[in-house]
Amino acid sequence: MYQMLIVDDNNKDRRVLRELFQWERFDVKVAGEAVNGKDALQKVEQCPPNILITDIFMPVMNGIDLVAEVSRKYPEIKIIFMSFSEEFEFAKSAIDMSVYGYIVKPLRSADVKKAIEKVLSVYHREEKSAQEKESLLTRLEKARPVLQESFVRDLLFGVYRKDEDILRRLEFFGLPRYQDILVRVYCIRERECSEEQSVAEQYSITYLLKERLTVQNGSGMVYVVQTAAHEFTLLHISLQKNNVGLNSDGLNYIMGIYPILGAIFTGDFVVGISNSSQQIADIHDLFKQACKAAETVFYTRQIPVVLYQEVAGNDTSITMNTEGLYNQIEELLLTGEEQAVHQFLREQLENPGEKDVQYLRYQVFSIINVLQILLLEKGKNIKDLMRNGE
Repeated sequence: MYQMLIVDDNNKDRRVLRELFQWERFDVKVAGEAVNGKDALQKVEQCPPNILITDIFMPVMNGIDLVAEVSRKYPEIKIIFMSFSEEFEFAKSAIDMSVYGYIVKPLRSADVKKAIEKVLSVYHREEKSAQEKESLLTRLEKARPVLQESFVRDLLFGVYRKDEDILRRLEFFGLPRYQDILVRVYCIRERECSEEQSVAEQYSITYLLKERLTVQNGSGMVYVVQTAAHEFTLLHISLQKNNVGLNSDGLNYIMGIYPILGAIFTGDFVVGISNSSQQIADIHDLFKQACKAAETVFYTRQIPVVLYQEVAGNDTSITMNTEGLYNQIEELLLTGEEQAVHQFLREQLENPGEKDVQYLRYQVFSIINVLQILLLEKGKNIKDLMRNGE
């Protein structure tokens, strides 16, 4: 029920208004009366009404000053003026037009009814709007996981490119607004996918990747989305001071999750790694880098890991016998003969003849990647190799 306060220094006018209707039929209750603006302001502060009907000219504090104070402190209260007709021109010029109605004295039931119904209609619209907003927010909350994934996908595809626009949406989805960040994107692309793979198996891959790789904590976040058929992208945002899983070359992170990837994917796949950036608006460009790296023609019998910084500007049509390279490096790791290692490097990198710099750079890149893979299979990394060398 809507609470109404009547303000008038004239006892008769207050009584007439109070007894004019059975106010309950309007879902309105006369909650109190006041004899001037100061008295009314005290009552409003004690228990704010929904509707305030006030005379204009009163002692101590007039209706215009009362309305100015109430509108400033309680803008949700709906106000109706009542006064004699000759006073209205002054009132209209002296107040802000936030008043919802004017009733001319002597009071007539039709005029009062019209003003009250106008105020109530405003309340009804506001309540309906609030209910619709609440219902929408409830639906949005239920759809949050889907909308959040759509937002991350939009980031990757460049729908949002401005920092503040992205940060506001991160806040809306309850994702942390990190400061001093590093961002990197990883593109995981299946190769030679089986045509017999069922729809259930395809969805299982998506589910398992999200379940096992998604991270969100005080150190950063990893978010997994499917960006194409047989292609999955990891968006990794990390605090620079922690730099957890987002190392300068990105390889250690992939090494850490390689057992997970190997257990999820049944066939061959390639991981493309973008450069890192301190700007969240660069996510789209990093995504393109990761995709380009994943497209590189690089074949081994194990998972290839491709860094964008190594293939940027390269002719990706260059191919080489990486299976033979794999076998040679594997044998060198087993024997550990220093002379054999030097001989291998001379054969691969010295006297290039017609080989250009681009070819040599790609060859170095291939050797490093195969070495990383072999060490990974043995549960080691390059640092272990260096310590053994010492």
